[in-house]
Amino acid sequence: MAWLRIWWEEITLPLRRITSLGRPPSDFRHDPDLLLRGLGLASAALLFGLGLLLLPRLPHRAAPPPPPSPAAAKPVRPARPVRPLRPPLREVPARIPPDTFYPAIREGRAAGSIDLSTFDPDRDIIWVDDPRVWFSSDHRPTTPPPVDHHLMNRAVEGPFRNLVDLVEEAGGRLRVHAAYRPVGVHGRFSLHKEGRAIDLSADNLSLEQLSLLAVRAGFDWVFHEATARGGAHVHASVRRLDDEPE
Repeated sequence: MAWLRIWWEEITLPLRRITSLGRPPSDFRHDPDLLLRGLGLASAALLFGLGLLLLPRLPHRAAPPPPPSPAAAKPVRPARPVRPLRPPLREVPARIPPDTFYPAIREGRAAGSIDLSTFDPDRDIIWVDDPRVWFSSDHRPTTPPPVDHHLMNRAVEGPFRNLVDLVEEAGGRLRVHAAYRPVGVHGRFSLHKEGRAIDLSADNLSLEQLSLLAVRAGFDWVFHEATARGGAHVHASVRRLDDEPE
């Protein structure tokens, strides 16, 4: 290339002048020592020039982004403790006679009163199933409006699954007659409206036996409703989970 030849002439001109001082041209051409030194300097100059030529074409690595400043970082809120899914089995009283409840205090004190202002169905209600359980809404129409008795509060799931196991071990089969019912047959302050209460019976077990198993399974308040208007059953309820607002 013409530009490279011109560049070579310009870059080696000082070298040729320096190495030929005090010598005639014939001496320079025939002196091996001067010739080797000239070629070495010329090679170094050539490599330097090629480096300058290729340097702009090399890929550049982008500098890493600066770390976020401490002031811009969002504070991390520590997670609140949550009740285990399967709470430990509890000690049970000797009896829970008909139309009595355990513990012997009001349901609101044992399981917490209803508070629909902090209740969120999208967050708190889940669908639960177990082939060992008979759900009434699967077998017969419910009182209007239609409801699904598989729906219950997240806080009910752990004690409920414990109870299914305990009833099966006792030779029975659990029946669910009501769970989450936002409107309908239950009273204004019923925990069924938050899904934290469930109405139960069991094949091959008395209601008192079922009441005792419900206490053992982890329900916070159990009512042996022997003379209930809608039919004898066990009403069991739970407190809210610790991650739900008070």
